[in-house]
Amino acid sequence: MIFQFKEEKMNLRYIYLLPILLLAFFACGSDDSTSTGVLRYAESKIEEPFKLYTGGSAGAIECDTTNKLKIVDYISSSIYENYSNTTIAFPAENQILITLAQGGVKPEKSLCKFENGSLFIHTGEKYQYFGEGGINSLAIRQHYVGYKTGEGTFRLRQIEPQKEVTAEEVASYSSFGSLENMKLEEDTLVWCTRVSYFR
Repeated sequence: MIFQFKEEKMNLRYIYLLPILLLAFFACGSDDSTSTGVLRYAESKIEEPFKLYTGGSAGAIECDTTNKLKIVDYISSSIYENYSNTTIAFPAENQILITLAQGGVKPEKSLCKFENGSLFIHTGEKYQYFGEGGINSLAIRQHYVGYKTGEGTFRLRQIEPQKEVTAEEVASYSSFGSLENMKLEEDTLVWCTRVSYFR
């Protein structure tokens, strides 16, 4: 009888101990990116449709059939940022740590802030737009422009980070300076937005 009472007391102790052990396990046992606070690169996509303008006597003419064209015919993927194996973490409030996959590159730690769903990183002079989202997932938006004057060859460049760009802003990054200066039929201005997702 005494033995049975001790056994019941012991079972009750284990029942009370079980929820505490489960709570501790779930609090520190998982190794995924959300529990550790580290976002890992998932994928990149080009937003469609991309934009294409050609020259005309009165200035640029927008091509409305880009859904039948391929951006790779205008902008080489070699210009895109490579985020493979890159991680992003937020070690403290208003702080971001970006660790690039390339060997010998030190992690970049910067001040940051979120405003209206957008992330801004302090570059030393100002807060620069970086992407959309929060500490659990990010979408980095980058804009790339390609242009050529007349029969020349395409020149490529990345636009200063910003959420959206207009046709006139893109033209200001080209040798045309503005859309109205695209007078030759062969003048071409094309740009795309590449979104890189971190989860």
